[in-house]
Amino acid sequence: MKKAVSMMIGAAGLSMALAACGGAEEAAETSEETAEAEEVVAPEEFIVDRTGQLAQELGDTMMEAINVRLAAYFAETGNNVQILIVDTTEGEDMGTVATAAMAEAGSDAMIYIAAGDQEIGVVGEGIDADEGEQIANNMADAFDNENFEGGFMDGIEATATAMAS
Repeated sequence: MKKAVSMMIGAAGLSMALAACGGAEEAAETSEETAEAEEVVAPEEFIVDRTGQLAQELGDTMMEAINVRLAAYFAETGNNVQILIVDTTEGEDMGTVATAAMAEAGSDAMIYIAAGDQEIGVVGEGIDADEGEQIANNMADAFDNENFEGGFMDGIEATATAMAS
C-alpha cells in the first residue's frame, strides 16, 4: 500500500515536470494511466479453502462471515488480508510458504493454515515474526477449544491491528 502511494506521488511529480516542459496533455494522460494501474481491486474471495474442510465442518455461513469481514476491512483500509487453507506445507517452512502465498495472491497479509499439519502462519506488511507467531498461536488455541469463529475473527482483528501499528 505504501509502495502504491509512493508510486502515485512519483507519477504526480513526473506529471508536473512534463507539464512544465510543455507536455501538459501527456502529463495528464500519464497521471491518469498510473492512477488506474495502481487501483487495488478486491479479490473475489478473501478466504480460500483448498481442503474443503471448513465449509464441510462449519458450513457455508462461517465461510461467508469470514469473507464479509475481510471484504469490509479491505473497503475500510484498502489492505488485502487473505486466508488460505491447505492440507500441508509438504515439509516446507511455514513462514516461507505463507510469504510465497501472500506474494502469489498479491495480498498485504496472509493467514496460512495447513490443516493436516496443524500449523498456522501469519505474515504481512508491518507484521514481524513474533507478532505473526502470537496471532497464529492464539488462533490455534481457539481452534483447539473448538471456537472456530472466534479463532478466525480474532486472527483477522489481530492481523489488522499488527498491520496498523
